[in-house]
Amino acid sequence: MKGALYKFKVREENLYHPEIGFYTSFGVEVYSDDFKTLLRFVSDVFTEKAKAENFADLLNECQPEPVHLDELCADFVEQESVYF
Repeated sequence: MKGALYKFKVREENLYHPEIGFYTSFGVEVYSDDFKTLLRFVSDVFTEKAKAENFADLLNECQPEPVHLDELCADFVEQESVYF
C-alpha cells in the first residue's frame, strides 16, 4: 500500500439494541496515511469480521475519498443482501 493517501481499517464494537440486546458489530474507519488522524468512522456496518476485513482491503486498494465512506458502506451492504 505504498503511496496510499488513506488507510482503512476495521473497528470491533460491542453495541446494544433494545430489541436484540448486546451484540458484536464491525465498523470501518479511515485514517490519514500516517495513522495519526482519524478522518471518518462508520459504525455498525457488519456482523461478520471477515466481511468487514475484505471490505477494508478493497477500500485500501481503491483509495476512495473518505467523504464517500458512508455511502460506500451502505451500497456494499445493500449489494450483499441482493446476492446472498
